Amino acid sequence: MQSFIGKGYSEEFVRNFSNIIKYINSNPYQNCISLINYCDNVCKYCPNKLSSNKCKNETFIKYLDDSYKTICNLNYNIHYSLNEINTIIKNHLTISKFKTICSNCQWFGICSKLIKNIM
Repeated sequence: MQSFIGKGYSEEFVRNFSNIIKYINSNPYQNCISLINYCDNVCKYCPNKLSSNKCKNETFIKYLDDSYKTICNLNYNIHYSLNEINTIIKNHLTISKFKTICSNCQWFGICSKLIKNIM
């Protein structure tokens, strides 16, 4: 989310994700961020979302989620605020860990340019 620059799979995906980010950014103390292990609101217009509410890239997405969950000491289905998430990222994530986890992602080039601003 923090490295999203308005590019994505389709106009609908970008519009939806932009709206989610605007909501979260305008409510930084509200516990409205949750790590879940199934398709969520961000996935609504993703072309990789299957009709079964699973992801075509389920194995890779689960790897990403589980890796960040472990590194950042997060829990599934717990609600966090944007401020909490930002603090957690700054305290737990490093460039090296990011590269290890995300180097095989199609968006790695974009995120790697922005990640230094996040930490």
